[in-house]
Amino acid sequence: MADWKDIGNYAEYAVFAASLAVWLKILIKGIYGNPPLARVDQPSVSWDIPAVCATFLVAYFLPAFVIELACPVGLHSPEAALWRQSPKAVPWHLACSLVQILAVVALLRLAGPLRKEDFGCDLTNWQNDLLVGAGGFLASIGPVFLITKLQHSLGWRHLEDKHDFFKILDNGNSSGVVYWVVAAVVVVGPLAEELLYRVLLQGSIQSQLRPWMAIVFSSAVFCMRHNPADMLPLIPLALTLGYIYYRRRSYVAVVVAHALFNALNITLALLSGA
Repeated sequence: MADWKDIGNYAEYAVFAASLAVWLKILIKGIYGNPPLARVDQPSVSWDIPAVCATFLVAYFLPAFVIELACPVGLHSPEAALWRQSPKAVPWHLACSLVQILAVVALLRLAGPLRKEDFGCDLTNWQNDLLVGAGGFLASIGPVFLITKLQHSLGWRHLEDKHDFFKILDNGNSSGVVYWVVAAVVVVGPLAEELLYRVLLQGSIQSQLRPWMAIVFSSAVFCMRHNPADMLPLIPLALTLGYIYYRRRSYVAVVVAHALFNALNITLALLSGA
């Protein structure tokens, strides 16, 4: 239906305009010598580096192990890619994220006591964290859209470069499939990825090195985990999430920003295919 596609286009323009407004506010703050976000004082995390490295590596590679067990045709067979892009694979993608969350918490618990401060889980100012997350989402989405449009215009991005979840929606967008995809991409996925890349990786590194190094490193690892065609557009999102986590150390804020980003992309994909 062309009407739904038009709605999707209008929504994209509206979000892009909101992103420009956020960047204008950031620019005005910069002119007056103010940072985009005030920094909240934070103690160093209590995790030691060996525990962080071991936990990250286990959680990073666990999804491949889960998919290997779940894939009925073998992960390295030619049919494996088709299975990963089928609606049957969505619950397993969600399971991968849940396993990552459990692995991070369990392994860090084995290494020592768990402190909510280390996880950025201070909920005393959660309303402000929600606003910061929404602002971070809007700040990131404009540059992401621009880079994606540039990729298309230069012929660097093609239909086959779609994320697996978008291909899953192409193969079957019934309400049941959409609910599973939303649960995996908008709810559980951001919880797992932000726990792994921002809380665990960046949170430990920025206690040892300069903050910008921690932001760049965790952002690079985050982007390289995704499809090659998505690596470049995801850089603004990753850097924004890293900056937010450095300034606020709020798990809520980065999860909200990431979840809104994924929700928008899923919504636009559904409208374009309606």
